[in-house]
This record gives sequence, structure tokens and C-alpha cells, in this order.
Amino acid sequence: MGFLVPLLARGSDERTCLFAVLLLVIAYLIAVSAIHARMGIEERLRGFAASLRGTVLPGSLTVLPSIRFQVRGLAAWMEFSPGQEPGTRLRVRIPQWTEGALKIVPASAARTVLGLLGTESCKVGDRLFDSHYRVEAHPVALVRRIFTPERAGEVVETVRRFHGCPGFSLSLKPGWLEIQIRECLKELPVVLGMERAASDFVGYLLGVDDPGMVWGEVVERPTGRCPICTTELREPLVRCERCRSPHHRECWDYLGRCATFGCEPSPRRRAA
Repeated sequence: MGFLVPLLARGSDERTCLFAVLLLVIAYLIAVSAIHARMGIEERLRGFAASLRGTVLPGSLTVLPSIRFQVRGLAAWMEFSPGQEPGTRLRVRIPQWTEGALKIVPASAARTVLGLLGTESCKVGDRLFDSHYRVEAHPVALVRRIFTPERAGEVVETVRRFHGCPGFSLSLKPGWLEIQIRECLKELPVVLGMERAASDFVGYLLGVDDPGMVWGEVVERPTGRCPICTTELREPLVRCERCRSPHHRECWDYLGRCATFGCEPSPRRRAA
């Protein structure tokens, strides 16, 4: 019986080696999959950067690359965080802004954030907006400056574009504007929507009028950029029945729906 001991020991060694090889193969496949996933994300970010007319800043093993671009001539950065706590953050450097701080969050989040701070929400005068969002400002007069009677509707609509976005917040402090969403964005229209919202708010803060807005006689002109391909609008155009945003007809037919951030019309069949 003594001869069975070395045989059993040998078999045990072979099983151990086989198990180790299997673990190495699994680890290799996981690493290859992670590399391919990372390459796909970085390729998508390069596409975002091209649409934003910006450049990609290198990341690291644990941090995704970010995008640097300009919003109304001001330096801006868009950062992406995947994983268990995903998020997308857009920051705009506004050296000219030194007049106070403001924060806008959905009402559900405000009950926790502002409630813990013992801060009361400021009212902007729009009943529906005031019921869905909470605004904190220092000084309080800053709310009246941004939500002026002449443009309160525009500011409200800019914020409402983020309705339904998880973890939305808009923060303003001396020198900086920040828009954040608790989601690592994957679709170009949403990324462009964040950029457009930041551009709108910079205009509100610095008193810069939207060049596409003309007061007086209403004349239909193809101004601005298509929210799908981001190139200059030209005829023939299609306007969304819900938000009236113009799109190139060929872009609309390709996507099959409105690409304006926050607008969710009835889906159509995408062109092949």
C-alpha cells in the first residue's frame, strides 16, 4: 500500500497546477476584457472631444481621460467617472464672476442636502419650478439677478433640461460654474446638452445675450448648430413638435427622434 502515497501526492500536485493555470487564464481574460472596455470608452471620449471642439487630457489606470474645451471663450473641463459611483462633471472657469454663490438641486435631494445645513430654499417665482427644485444663494439677491423677470423663463427651461437626470446639481461660486450628473454619460446629445446649459448660464451671469435670439418680428432662420451632428444648421430642417428644436432633416431621419437634452418625444424607428 505504500506505493499509493507518492501516486496520490503526484495527482494532488497535478490538480494544483491545473487549478493555478485555470486561474491565470481567467485573470488574463478579465484583463483583456477590461483593456478592450477601456479602449472603447477612450474612443468615445475622443468623439465627444471632437464634437466639443476640445482636446483629450490623459488619465491614469484608475482615472478616465477628461476633455478640455471652451464655453463662450472660457476654459472648461468635462470629467467622467465610471464604476460604482458614476458621474459626469462639467466645470467652467469664470474669473469675472466674484459676486456670490448659488446652488440648484432637485427638491428630493434638497430635503437632505439643504435640510442638514439648516438652509431655506429661495423662491424664483415660477410655481412649478419652485416645487421641483431648491435654490440656495449667498447673497439671496443673487437669485433676483439671475432669474430676472425678462429672462426667468429661459433660466427655468435651462435647468429643466436636466429633469430626470440622476444626481443633478448646478453650483456657482466665485470663479467657477459646475454642472454635475450622477451618471457616466455615454450619449453625445446629452454631453452637448451639458455644454449648452453651461453656455446659457455663462450668458446669464455675464449678461451676454444669446446670438441666436432676435427680438421683434419673428423670422424663421436656420441659425445655431444641429444637436445631432453639431454642424451649422441649414435647410431642410425638422423641428421637434415638443421642444421646437431644429435639426437637419437627414440627422433627424438617422436618429429617429429629437436630440435636445431633456426632451423625450415619442421614439421613431431609426434609419438603417
